[in-house]
Order: sequence, then structure tokens, then C-alpha cells
Amino acid sequence: MGILDKIKKFFSEEKIDTPIKDVPESSDSITSKKQELKVKAEKQVKEFILHLKDKIIELENLDFSKRKENEKLKLVVKENFALYLEYLRKLIVDLEKPFDIPKLIVIINNFVKFSTPAFEKATFLIGEELGEAKQQINSFLKEISQLSQEYHIISEKESKINAKKMVMDKIEEIKKIQVESTSKIENCNFKIVQQKDKKNKLENEISEMKQSKEYALAQEEKTKRVQEIKKLEKEIEKIKEKIDFKLLSSLFHTNESKNRIIKDYADNFRKALEEDKKFEIIELVKATNFDISPLSTIKANIDFLKRENNSEIETIINASEEKIKAVDNEIQSLLLEIKEESKKIEKAKEKIELLENDL
Repeated sequence: MGILDKIKKFFSEEKIDTPIKDVPESSDSITSKKQELKVKAEKQVKEFILHLKDKIIELENLDFSKRKENEKLKLVVKENFALYLEYLRKLIVDLEKPFDIPKLIVIINNFVKFSTPAFEKATFLIGEELGEAKQQINSFLKEISQLSQEYHIISEKESKINAKKMVMDKIEEIKKIQVESTSKIENCNFKIVQQKDKKNKLENEISEMKQSKEYALAQEEKTKRVQEIKKLEKEIEKIKEKIDFKLLSSLFHTNESKNRIIKDYADNFRKALEEDKKFEIIELVKATNFDISPLSTIKANIDFLKRENNSEIETIINASEEKIKAVDNEIQSLLLEIKEESKKIEKAKEKIELLENDL
């Protein structure tokens, strides 16, 4: 069996004979165990290098001159023997560099891969002399194989622990969102209760004010104003009906600006009256021998009645009603916020269920 086959055996069959016990269960214990394995590997590497250096010195002193084998065969052996020694020296150089266990396995695998052909050809004449070197390497490989196996199992456990921790951390992060959203909903509900109390208080105050004598008098005055305004508006309507707009239009058809005023009044008398601040229509109608000068007074009286301020109690009621509108808007805003936060809680719940399935 060649050394490559030996090595393959160490990396496969030997694993069955040396089961790993007491695999750490926590991140801290895994870190400690990995460091322990690294220290152990460093110690084994140092011892191996010392033995290997001594063995190389012995091999370098081998004398091929006294051998009686075919010179051509001796030449092939010497060349491969020298090449194998070079691989041994390179192995020492690689092992003296900083390493971790996975890298150590790569170094050894590369040595085996590239040195085996030279080793096998060199053993044609000096198999016995290379036997001890082979035994040292095989022993070292066995030790490192065991360490590598332990390291691999621990690393797999570490990966699982880290993956689980990531999931748990994510779940905790999502739960914080749930807690925050739940707190916001509780706060919103509390504010809604406050706003409803405020609204009820305002509505009760308005109800009381509307049952007072002061409000009744104010409403009576308001009704009188409305009736008076309607009466005045009827007088304006009577004036409008007496104006001959066709005649007016024919009289001023050559005057564009005056004709425009006449047309505006004919199309929408109330609107034109609002816009005709100088009451130009009064002078225009005089051309038809009809006096509508009272129109300005009627319009002024209507404006006065409309401008008349509300009573104090009406002003208070109007202000309270505006406050109620603001309260309603605030309640709607809070309800919308509750809806959004409830969606967040539901989404968070779904995410947690998915993550827990991965544990």
C-alpha cells in the first residue's frame, strides 16, 4: 500500500475508530475548545518539525555510490529522492508559518498530493531508509486527522449555534416591534378615551347653552335678520323685473363697457350687483326714465344685516363646534394609527412563526 493510500485511510477509516465525545454546547465553550485544539496542533507541529529536520539530515547523508544497481535506475531514484527531500523541506517551511487547523489540513494534503510520486519512485532502492520518515509522517497525519475531525465537528456545532442565535436574535428584534406597536396602540386607545371625554364635555356644554334664554334670544334675533334679508332680496327682485334690459341694450349697444354691465345684470342680477361696487346700473337705467336709486340702499342694508356679528353665546357655541371637529379628526387619526400598528403586529407574528420553523 502506497503512502497516498495510507493517508486516505487515516482521513477516512480512522474517524470511525476515534469517536468524538463531549462536544461543547455553547459559543464560549466552543471557542475555548477550538483554542485548545489549536494549541495542541501547534505543539504537535513543533514536535513533528524537530523530528522531521533530524530525519532530513539523516537522509541527506545517504551514500548511493556503494550501491551496485543499474546506474540508470540509481539516477531515477536519486532524482526523485532529492525531489522528495525538497518537498519535505517545503513542508517544514509551510508548517512554520502561522496556521489554523483547516489550513494545516490543506498544507498536508498538498504535500501528500505532490510528494507521493517522488516518494514511491525513491523507494525502489531506499525503501527501508525512507521507512522511518514515512512512519513519522503517518503518525503525524493520524494525530492531525483526529484534531481535524474534532475541529470539524465543533465548527459544525458552532455554525448551528450561530445560525440558531441569529434566528433567535431576529425573533427578539421582531418581538420588540410587537411590544412597541402594542404600547402605541394602548397609548392611542388611552388618547381616544380622553378625546371622547373632551367631545362629550363640549357637546354637553353646547346643549346647555342652546337651552338658555340668552341663546333663545340670539336665535330670535337671527331669525328676524334672516326674514329682513329675505324681504330686502324680494325688493331687489321686483326692481330687476321692472328693468327693460332689451331697451337698455339697444340704447348702449355702441358702448362696449356699458353694454357689458347691462348683459351681466341680465344674465345674473345678484352676482352683477355684488360686483358693481359703484352701482353703475342705476345711471344706465335712468336712460329709460326709470329710477332704481333705492337699489344701493337696499344692498347696503342687506350687507349690514349679513355682517352683523353673532351674539356672544353663538360665538362660544361656534368655537366649541370647531373644537369638536378637531377632536373627531384627532380620533380618526388615532384609529388609523391603531390600524397601522395592528398590521405591524400581525406581520411580526407571521415572521416569528416562519423563523421558529427554522429552529
